[in-house]
Amino acid sequence: MCRLYGYIGEKPAHLHCSLLEAENSLVKQSLKNADGWGIASYDEKKELLLQKEPIRAKCSETFVQLTGSIVSRTVLSHIRFATVGEISEKNTHPFSFQNWSFAHNGGISHIETLRPLLLKKIPSDLLSSISGETDSELFFFFLLANIQKAGGDLKAEENDENLVRDALQKSI
Repeated sequence: MCRLYGYIGEKPAHLHCSLLEAENSLVKQSLKNADGWGIASYDEKKELLLQKEPIRAKCSETFVQLTGSIVSRTVLSHIRFATVGEISEKNTHPFSFQNWSFAHNGGISHIETLRPLLLKKIPSDLLSSISGETDSELFFFFLLANIQKAGGDLKAEENDENLVRDALQKSI
């Protein structure tokens, strides 16, 4: 099963130790979760910076360099154990759309039955941004569609947390 790391803090933090050196760091967990890694972070302007590769984090020079340079208030990192979709960059988490990022741990039961139903509920402006085959990316865009349908603005720097929470509950 995939592994996630998230950080939200009042002050920007260096996360090198947490991602590389800690006893249960993602780089150590990548020994069992070898199908890719990704890191989404937000800079001081709250713009999304996303880097990912479909290789084991422990074998990636980019992962080591990136974790040494990230200083952020918000970070989402993921290492993948592939279940749905080929091992490729397009299927590697986190997924992003505009300033939104998303990663998921686990699988969606009966995804092949649900896929056509979910795709019908995603508007074409969002649908055209889906590039991979994973259940996680499909759910992310279904969630974005529900946020938009509830009146959320996907281009806004912030949205009402109750609106987003309600859209998440509806999506689930």
